[in-house]
Amino acid sequence: MATSVRLPLEILESVVEMVAEDYDRTSHESVKQCALVCHDFLHFSRKVHFGVIVLPSYEPYRPSAVMLHKLLSTTPKIAAYIRHLEFHVHSSDFDNVALSETFGKITRLKTLTLSFPEWYEDARPWKDILIRPLLLHLMHNPTLTHLKLASVENFAFADLARCVNLENLDMYCIRYEPKIDDPVSESDLPTSSIRLPSLSVTSIDPLEISRMCALRRADGGPLIDTKFTKELTLDIGDPEDFPSVRKLFDAFGNLTTINMDILVSDATNGEDLTKIGLASVLLPTLKKLKHLSFGLEIYQHDPLGGLSYELEALQSNVIETLDIDLKINYTSLCTRGNEWTRLDSVLTRKSVWRKLKDVILTIGLISLGDEDWTRALSALPQTHLYNLMSSKDISFYFEIYDGRL
Repeated sequence: MATSVRLPLEILESVVEMVAEDYDRTSHESVKQCALVCHDFLHFSRKVHFGVIVLPSYEPYRPSAVMLHKLLSTTPKIAAYIRHLEFHVHSSDFDNVALSETFGKITRLKTLTLSFPEWYEDARPWKDILIRPLLLHLMHNPTLTHLKLASVENFAFADLARCVNLENLDMYCIRYEPKIDDPVSESDLPTSSIRLPSLSVTSIDPLEISRMCALRRADGGPLIDTKFTKELTLDIGDPEDFPSVRKLFDAFGNLTTINMDILVSDATNGEDLTKIGLASVLLPTLKKLKHLSFGLEIYQHDPLGGLSYELEALQSNVIETLDIDLKINYTSLCTRGNEWTRLDSVLTRKSVWRKLKDVILTIGLISLGDEDWTRALSALPQTHLYNLMSSKDISFYFEIYDGRL
């Protein structure tokens, strides 16, 4: 007599995931076909198919907030499968309060991106957006661990108070209005501050981030408990921002990872990293900092923008990994040997870098030069970085790539 064998659910789930691995049009149709096999396949197919939702604010033939609203209206069970939502809010969505009826069913998000129009004429202050309660509902999903906010006009940092389970907060081009940042009321207050392991802030005035870190809850506790933050990512395009960055590092006393993008150009009146004082800015972090990453965009004759001198000033640090990404152009005297030799000497000096294990040096060519210029750059490890190349204590990686891409 024939007997039926019921496969474990884990195997059925793996089958659907394998079908969806190459998520092109073919696999998209294949996942839909899997949903027709049986009830179990339907569950796993929906998990794959609706797990990640991207709602762009352009290209009218792509999914939009209105389309997702219609789908959730007819099949509300789908909301339970959405784990990652990327919502590029269009100006036409600002007043569409009908979205709250269906988007309110999304309660299990893990990651959320909220991006707003960058054009000034399409912008609207955060508190004047009629669907703001809906956006707050998404932000305050108790399962949310990763939140990205982009191009928000007059954002109220106090609205982050209920995002207590965040592990990563990424903010880009946030315009902050302190006058509207009222404390959260006692009745709505979570039991603890935000204990945020990772913070990324780009195209934002460091002073505004310091103000965010200084915000207090209604019970007197901090909005963000900065002693739990281990990783900070930021960019610096103006030398006048460095004092503010120093204050920011003072506020985050337990950082183990710092990622910095720095622009060094002739527009800075010839100031390089030495004149700006990069080493003094990093001083508050040196006791615990283990991973340091620089992205330097150089528009000066010195290919390193004075970086080697600043690295030499980081006396007795405990940094284990140093990642330097240089973007240079053909006008730079980037094959000038003494700057590279000095970098090589500094990084292999045990009195300064006593725990250094990994050095990554990548060079992105913003403008391409002649073959001799490119060849000289490619030969730097053999001609001027030989101590790093031959070191038994340091793993050294070097790469040149097209920085125009």
